[in-house]
Amino acid sequence: MSNRTERPGDVPVWLAELFRDSYNAFYGTDYIEEILEEQHTDVDMRLLDSDGNMQEEIQHLLADPDWGLRHHSEIAFFEIRETLQKAVDKSGLKKDFFLSVLTTIDNLPKKKHARIRLVDDLWTCLEERIKGLRLNGVKEHGFDYFELEDLCGELIANAFTKVRVKFINKEYERNVAGPSVAFCVQDEWIKTLTLEAIQKKADKYYSNPEDLILLVELQNGPTSETGDIPGIIEALQHEPPVFKEVWIGSGSMGGAVRVWPS
Repeated sequence: MSNRTERPGDVPVWLAELFRDSYNAFYGTDYIEEILEEQHTDVDMRLLDSDGNMQEEIQHLLADPDWGLRHHSEIAFFEIRETLQKAVDKSGLKKDFFLSVLTTIDNLPKKKHARIRLVDDLWTCLEERIKGLRLNGVKEHGFDYFELEDLCGELIANAFTKVRVKFINKEYERNVAGPSVAFCVQDEWIKTLTLEAIQKKADKYYSNPEDLILLVELQNGPTSETGDIPGIIEALQHEPPVFKEVWIGSGSMGGAVRVWPS
């Protein structure tokens, strides 16, 4: 997830570095980034060559998901994290591991008591398996859908898209890794959010938008597996943006991706 505090200007440092590295890899260049600390109408960041000459100008855009949906999701995921932690504490199991889960709000029951019961059931079927993994000297293990279905049943396998346990060298008071319980969005939602953000930015006045690179920052990264990236590329081919290029990036992506031109 993006670090909103690490921001000397409009562009977060991590995103500037992610974009710089991806741009250089794509074009075979060796540019450095310059984040503009003051508010500029057209430019939030520049790419410079080794002599300090400006090569590209970048306009940044944060495409943030609907706050109400995200807030509702964060409440549900806090329940999951706290329920799992209480179950670990109650079990008396040696706390030499981190446990993380990944889910989406759509996969969870609507009512709080049903969500908590589902998480309790998840821990009940994982506890003995975790003990066995430790005894066998396994350092890290991810439970895929089929293993979860075999251990816990179809309902839990459908609710939790990823469960991972990682053993560590010492014991910790809290063992459920909060950042791994992430806000996710369903297919097509990232595509819709991205396209709407690009159009909103295009509707603003820029003296020379055809010379600007638009860098879209997403709270959640699109994936090629779900068709997000190909879908965005296809949509932009049908309705080309006014900008020179469009890139997207997020804290959960390994690199920024150029989606226009393609």
